[in-house]
Amino acid sequence: ISQHSRARSCHNLQSCNSSTVLGILRITLLTMKFSIAVLFAAFATVSAQESNLKNRLVDHRDDQFRDNKSTLTAIKENHERRMSRLEEMIEERRRMTEDHESGRRLLSDEEYDRASRQLRNFQRKLDQMKKRTEDDHLERMEELKSLNNMNRIDYLDIKDNLGSK
Repeated sequence: ISQHSRARSCHNLQSCNSSTVLGILRITLLTMKFSIAVLFAAFATVSAQESNLKNRLVDHRDDQFRDNKSTLTAIKENHERRMSRLEEMIEERRRMTEDHESGRRLLSDEEYDRASRQLRNFQRKLDQMKKRTEDDHLERMEELKSLNNMNRIDYLDIKDNLGSK
């Protein structure tokens, strides 16, 4: 009879002989060793993944604003795209309100009020955007740099350092 089957048949330790008890202890000890080995392996894997994740995060957040000229160009292009889209939306709202006022396509009172309000707001926003200067674009670039630098801080390391004090 194997030690494992003897261990199953032995319900209380007093009715078992010493070799059966030793067998049970060996099996328990092996199980504990195996569990500890699995835990260490899992911990090592998680640590390696965390380190790899931190490195990838740092690489991703690496200074994206090295070339000021291309960053400034991208900011200006985005500004132009936004102004162009606002002009399209203004024209669309203008056409909606004119069609309603002429009777070609009647809107509900709520729809007409919304279109009129949006027309005013979009026009006001476009006027603001047209007043932006080169200095405003440079200021925007500096804001983006600051935001990027803030996001580059490794918060996990800061937390670890504060916790160890």
